[in-house]
Amino acid sequence: MINHHTILKNLLSFNTTSYRSNLKAIKYIEDIFKTNKKFKIIKVYNNHKDMCTILIKPKQDVTKGILFSGHIDTVPVTGQKWVSNPFQYYKNNNKIYGRGSTDMKAFISVIISNMINLKSNFPICLSVTHDEETGCDGIYNLLKYVKKNNISLPDKCIVGEPTMLKIVSANKGVEILETIIGTNLEEGHSSNYNQKMNTITASANLISYLQSIQSKIPKKNTLNCKPKNSSIHIGIVNGGTSHNIIPKKTSFRWELRYIKNDIAFVKNNFFKYQKKFIK
Repeated sequence: MINHHTILKNLLSFNTTSYRSNLKAIKYIEDIFKTNKKFKIIKVYNNHKDMCTILIKPKQDVTKGILFSGHIDTVPVTGQKWVSNPFQYYKNNNKIYGRGSTDMKAFISVIISNMINLKSNFPICLSVTHDEETGCDGIYNLLKYVKKNNISLPDKCIVGEPTMLKIVSANKGVEILETIIGTNLEEGHSSNYNQKMNTITASANLISYLQSIQSKIPKKNTLNCKPKNSSIHIGIVNGGTSHNIIPKKTSFRWELRYIKNDIAFVKNNFFKYQKKFIK
């Protein structure tokens, strides 16, 4: 009998930060199921073959079962003050510490343990994906593979995201966008105060306008979450080459966590304002 704490200890030992390969962790999960002829294992790789999503399902009909879905990638630990090794299982005061312990290797460990140890014939499937923290490429590739190969899946799915042990029946959509401001003008010296185009200040103007749209988004209060309405977030800004050179190109990446038609509302407002920078 394989204990979920043992599985969790092993999963936490793998550094599956989103920018790193997850192949060793996926192989560990695969090896647990390999000797059990009850299950079928499906692996779907990304284009570079350094990331992999795994789907484990019983060989019986699973359409009336449950699919448990989780991701194995984590956010970085760089610059964070840990009192223990973030890539090692550490238990203190009845709490378990380790990067990804809550989001969401503990969930994956419990499901694996139950699939292996339970004698019930109820069809339980598990998908473990990559890149959830950066763009959800893993689940996208898996769904594309499932559709292409006509693979049957349960009609019910539970995603093991941490929600304080409360059931959440709906979630916002998310769209990640990148805005790039560039100019055909030659890079000039910063001493030229009469700058025709500074892509950093133009981007700052656009970012400020994006933030102003937040207050204009219609308030629906349709979901029981915080915040209840759609939200705009700017996460990455890149631009310039030196403090004394007028920047030729600047980009910023932003996301919209949206409800229903809010994505069209935000895009229409933003793109309309953006046109003033295009000549």
